[in-house]
Amino acid sequence: MPHPIFTPTEVALLTSANYILSPKDHAQLSTPDDQFTRLSWQMVKEIIQENRLEELKRLPSDLRRYIIWCETIRRDYDGGVMGYILRERLGWDNLGEGEVEKRRRSVVPSGKGGLFEVEDDVKILTNDWPYGLTPDITHLVVWTKTPIPIAEDGDLTPSSRRSIDEFVDAVFSSAVGKENVVWFKNWRSLQSVPSVEHIHVLVRGATEKVVREWVEGPWGTKGESVGKLRN
Repeated sequence: MPHPIFTPTEVALLTSANYILSPKDHAQLSTPDDQFTRLSWQMVKEIIQENRLEELKRLPSDLRRYIIWCETIRRDYDGGVMGYILRERLGWDNLGEGEVEKRRRSVVPSGKGGLFEVEDDVKILTNDWPYGLTPDITHLVVWTKTPIPIAEDGDLTPSSRRSIDEFVDAVFSSAVGKENVVWFKNWRSLQSVPSVEHIHVLVRGATEKVVREWVEGPWGTKGESVGKLRN
């Protein structure tokens, strides 16, 4: 049964989609925005360091809008949420669902190069539906066409973690300082778009100009490849 916070029209949408609220979402939607504790920088760092990613939550009103947006896109957009992200947000028209799954299952990455090595295989966007963070924190998402290898236990491999660290340091930490940047990769069960590889980057104190450079450049480094930045 949808939460009573939803309008009758929204209830009809969720019911037709057989959408079932999780206990976590139901409890969160019962919290007024003014009683929600926004995540501070210290809280975010501790959550990520201790791998308590399920504690990263959206503002209740944002969660409500996000649920309705997802179900509306699934109903109205060809390809659903994944198709929308690929075509409308990433502009990767040539990366259909079959190609996404082929890349994911491939032992050798199907992109033009290794992880974060080719501009066309990477896109940095601000998160359209960020977590409930304090205003000094910017939530970005780094999308990649190249699969990110994980170990048998579901955690990142040492090589994957090293590649991500190098990319994040070169692009984000170099602009605002390493102490102002944290990143994480959601467990697959927590991912809204699990078929397209991505990591989350949270940055403290970034100016609008710096954020604009990240999202408007080929991948936020004014055309320089990560390979060049490493040298």
